[in-house]
Amino acid sequence: MTTYFSYNNQFYEQTPGAVMTSPISPVIANIFMEHFKKKALKKSFKKREGWFRYVNDTYVIWRHGSAELRKFLIFLNNQHPNIHFTIDIEENGKLSFQDVLI
Repeated sequence: MTTYFSYNNQFYEQTPGAVMTSPISPVIANIFMEHFKKKALKKSFKKREGWFRYVNDTYVIWRHGSAELRKFLIFLNNQHPNIHFTIDIEENGKLSFQDVLI
């Protein structure tokens, strides 16, 4: 299914993925990402100590050093052409998203 939308007076065509305005899209995305996680982590060369996801944020506990973490990031990003992970590494005991007020 193809969806068209505009942003900043520019028209775009969304071809991969679920329709952004559909109420079922978050459910489909969660199912897909759970499948992605199970499949990718099963093939992983190093095991993580923890993997926690909320919507589009993933918190990973990694005890194999920063060089191996970079390799793990490359591995994850090679699992699917439309899924791309980035890293925010803890500094001074804090993560970048910890500044959000609840």
